[in-house]
Parts: sequence; structure tokens; C-alpha cells
Amino acid sequence: MLEACLSIEWRLQQTRSSASVVSEEYRILGPVYWTGPNDGPSAWDATATTAEGFWNRADLVERYAEVSGRDVSQLDFYVAFAYWKLACILEGVYGRYLGGALGEQDPAEFEPFKLQVDAAAAKAEEYVEQFT
Repeated sequence: MLEACLSIEWRLQQTRSSASVVSEEYRILGPVYWTGPNDGPSAWDATATTAEGFWNRADLVERYAEVSGRDVSQLDFYVAFAYWKLACILEGVYGRYLGGALGEQDPAEFEPFKLQVDAAAAKAEEYVEQFT
């Protein structure tokens, strides 16, 4: 039911005078790839998505429900699942890097991936606690 909303990844491409929104199909990961104006810091910080006038997550969900007529009461479940799925994907990438996929490198160079895994898993837990 909410897959149409959840399957869109919003990427902002800044040009000299404006930001344009480009949508791409990434299934359920869409709602977690951007940092909105009221969100805490994340690995996906972008000045365009935190700029004044950019909708926060609540505004986006409200508008989506209004325009689509869809029930968004279970959205927290899907967002939790998206964060969990993202944490799993990042963990796989992190593991491959530690295993030498990029050649010999200091494991400390990959610490940002560990932080992203931990942050995504923590956000998943935070959303799960909202509906349990």
C-alpha cells in the first residue's frame, strides 16, 4: 500500500541556481536516504534537504496521504524496516572492505562505514519502539 511512497529515493541535484528533484526506483530504502530539516545529523546530510522551506518527514507524509488518499498509519513499520535493510546492506559493504575488497588498507579508514551501520540500526530500533 505504501510501497509507491517508500520506493522512491529522492536525490537532490544542486545546480547554479536551483535544486531539482530526481526520483529513482530503490524499493523500500527511499525514506531513509535523505536528512530533512528536523532530522538529526546523519551520513546523508545535504544542505539542499535541510534548507529552509524543504519539507520535513512529517510534512511529506501528511502531503502524501492527502494527495494519494492512502493510509499511512503503519508507516513507522516500513521506515524501521528500511533502516534495518540499509544497516544490513552497509554491514555487507563494510565487511567486504575489511576483507580486502579495496586492497590493503588501514581498517581505521573504514570506520565511517561502521558508524553508518550503527546509526542505521539505531534508527531502525528507534522506529520499532514507536509501534511496539
